Amino acid sequence: MAVKSVKDDIFSLTNTENGVFLGYLAGNFEVDGQYYTEAIKEGTRSEHHGKRYKFKGWIETKKENGVNVEYWYHEGEVNGTKEFEIWRRIQ
Repeated sequence: MAVKSVKDDIFSLTNTENGVFLGYLAGNFEVDGQYYTEAIKEGTRSEHHGKRYKFKGWIETKKENGVNVEYWYHEGEVNGTKEFEIWRRIQ
């Protein structure tokens, strides 16, 4: 499970598994049409530092228990591995 926070053009991402901290990444991001790019500035895994990852993304709104819920989908490649992620917006 991961939690991503965004503010202005900055993001941070914290990964956990079964309640155990696995690591974090942080940096700047930009949105260009249907593409989202993360520029990693820091994190627990140095092989990501200074890299840029570009994802194709889209947002869908679904009604759940009578409430509109926003999901953000993105797909791309990180260090040669294809990723497909679904993020749920929490306010």
